Amino acid sequence: MEWREDSEVMGIALQVVEHYSEIFDGLDLGKLRFMRILDKKSSKEIEVKSVGFPFWIDNPYVYYLLVNNMRWKVLSNEQRQLAVFKALYTIAPGGTDETSTGYGRKRKRDIEDYSVVLGAAGGRYDWNTIGASEIPSILSDDSVDGTGGLDVMASLDGKDNG
Repeated sequence: MEWREDSEVMGIALQVVEHYSEIFDGLDLGKLRFMRILDKKSSKEIEVKSVGFPFWIDNPYVYYLLVNNMRWKVLSNEQRQLAVFKALYTIAPGGTDETSTGYGRKRKRDIEDYSVVLGAAGGRYDWNTIGASEIPSILSDDSVDGTGGLDVMASLDGKDNG
């Protein structure tokens, strides 16, 4: 398998974590390794792999984020931002904190947990479809309040659930 370190995705991840500081509170990007997989087909933009025990003992990384180059190349900037957001959100709260029960774990894949990702996508289930238009830029919101101005439930049902 051909791969390389991925500084582009790491840069987007830094922006996402800063912009959505309440959602990603405590996430240590230094414990994540971003790798671009150059020669493998996949339907996933980014696959999150956790390093299990006992391998994390001698490994500075808790998670590897494997970016599918073939898929990544055809995504718009907005879709790339959302792909990184989704990948980071896959990591359980406390996932990079050795003292947490969530260390090295990933979130369950259910609609309640992933409503945050869906909310970031403006309620669009098809945000990662090639050629999808009017995908929101999740990093351009000027009202940074730790959630990036994201009111998840309002974006899902069109109501103010504050």
